[in-house]
Amino acid sequence: MNDRNIPLQEADELICPHRRRWHPVTAQHTEGTNYTQAMLYWRCVKGMYYAGQRGLPSRHPTRKPQEAA
Repeated sequence: MNDRNIPLQEADELICPHRRRWHPVTAQHTEGTNYTQAMLYWRCVKGMYYAGQRGLPSRHPTRKPQEAA
């Protein structure tokens, strides 16, 4: 299911709006506030981008990793 309404979790994949390719989502913060620790990102050729907050709807079309196979 490619959807923006699924709760975003680490290791989910999203379509990069820059290159239209799937990228895994990762957490980058191990310290800080709960809000900071829930921030998720993806990496693309030109840098790292904010994907959204863990447990909230994704900002971009998203899929679970097992759907990639």
